[in-house]
Amino acid sequence: MPKAKHAAVPAKIEPTVAETWAAQERTPSERAIIEAYIEKRKSQPAPSRVKVRQNGDVVSVEMGTGDSHVEIMKMMLAFGTADDALLNGLMSNILNVAKSGGKVSDAEVDFIISFVAGI
Repeated sequence: MPKAKHAAVPAKIEPTVAETWAAQERTPSERAIIEAYIEKRKSQPAPSRVKVRQNGDVVSVEMGTGDSHVEIMKMMLAFGTADDALLNGLMSNILNVAKSGGKVSDAEVDFIISFVAGI
């Protein structure tokens, strides 16, 4: 089955940009939306990005670019847990869902992680 083509999605908006927008003249409802967005970005840690390595049927995941223990904790916080078993189970299932034609892509895994963490 061919992959659907998607329109380009704007890059995420950093809080500093949103804060700049908030400083402009806004209606009360626009200001409330911008302020809620800024608070959400500050209070909800973004999950680590992953690097997937695949050797045959064996898939390994490297989280983030920093200290691996901190990156794992960052991922756990994004999922709202401190339970290693839950993180391992979630990641295993995410890798299975992201598999297409026997291959797993970084982009698919990152999307699914962001989707689950955003719930």
